[in-house]
Amino acid sequence: MMNMMIARKLQWVAVALMVLTSVWSALGQESTSTPLERFFFDSVPVIEVVNFEASPTVLTYLMETVWNSSETDRTLLEFRVMQPLVPEDDPRGVPDSTRLSAWHLWTSQSSYASRAALYRYTEQPSLAASVRSAQYMSRISDLGGCHYCESSPAYTPLPRGKLPVMGLFETSQQQGAYPLESTFAIYLAQQTSQEKGTLDFVPIHAFSSEPTSTRLPYLFDFLNFWEMYSEPSAFDYHITNVNETLRPMAPSWKSWSIDMGNVGKHWYSVLKYTSGCYKC
Repeated sequence: MMNMMIARKLQWVAVALMVLTSVWSALGQESTSTPLERFFFDSVPVIEVVNFEASPTVLTYLMETVWNSSETDRTLLEFRVMQPLVPEDDPRGVPDSTRLSAWHLWTSQSSYASRAALYRYTEQPSLAASVRSAQYMSRISDLGGCHYCESSPAYTPLPRGKLPVMGLFETSQQQGAYPLESTFAIYLAQQTSQEKGTLDFVPIHAFSSEPTSTRLPYLFDFLNFWEMYSEPSAFDYHITNVNETLRPMAPSWKSWSIDMGNVGKHWYSVLKYTSGCYKC
């Protein structure tokens, strides 16, 4: 009897495999000849951050030329002009007048690779000498909601005369005391998206170098976050929520930032930013 049951189960498995094979074959016949890895490259959102030595020429180019293009470019999901703060680990720091950064969220590696000439700053004669460095990363998720989309019911007006602040938090998953990606990208997603002062919360994986059409150089040992807040006090509120949420699970919840494996944080003043309405 036992042998018959095992044989019957094996038959079911064989039938299931035949069905899956048939479906896969049918899909393959109906689809294009594009390799599956190409679909992956075409679906991974890429964040590019270009850092400049500040000058009136750079500021005008970013705030006007690039900004006007970003309003209609459907491959550029979001664009932000930022100024690093001093000290860099303090959201209440003072803007560094000697530096500027341009933050781009492209729909995919393919759209980044085919971006228009005006975004290729090292190829612009008036800008090339001002480019200092560039960073590349891949967006995992986006928990910011629609708090900075004026047409959304969730829109949160900024305090008068205030500019948003945005932080880049770098964490080592090797040093982290709990699973960072599942904790912050999934477990805390609902709480984070409901914080009115949390305008954007983007978990990312950094790249070690510029992504190409054949290579996405992930640094999987690190899980980083771009976080934009209406003002520094909104970040304080977020920290309070995280403390309360992680208290039961963190080995030493009073130092949860250390438990995360935090290896660096960099704050910016956001001078100008697109709406974010594409996700509403």
